[in-house]
Amino acid sequence: MIILSPHTANTISPHAADQSWVMFVQVNVPGSGLGPIKIEGVKGTQIAPRLRALAAENAFEPYLIGLTPTTTPDELEKAIHVQYATTCLHHDWFQ
Repeated sequence: MIILSPHTANTISPHAADQSWVMFVQVNVPGSGLGPIKIEGVKGTQIAPRLRALAAENAFEPYLIGLTPTTTPDELEKAIHVQYATTCLHHDWFQ
């Protein structure tokens, strides 16, 4: 597992642009331990914009904690959602 700050994730995203991914993004409330994880299929060019959007939508900074390469991001995202369905909090957010 990797944990990247938004700045570092933005820096590496051009190097991931030519591939599709399932990304795992975690938002941690200070002092509360581990926060929810968003699981989302994206093209490499979408990593930085999605992190910026998630930062704007959340009170706390999102951290990229993992990337899984795939040729079918939507299908793999759905499969992972099914695998972890019992931990789903809402939409694409998981415990």
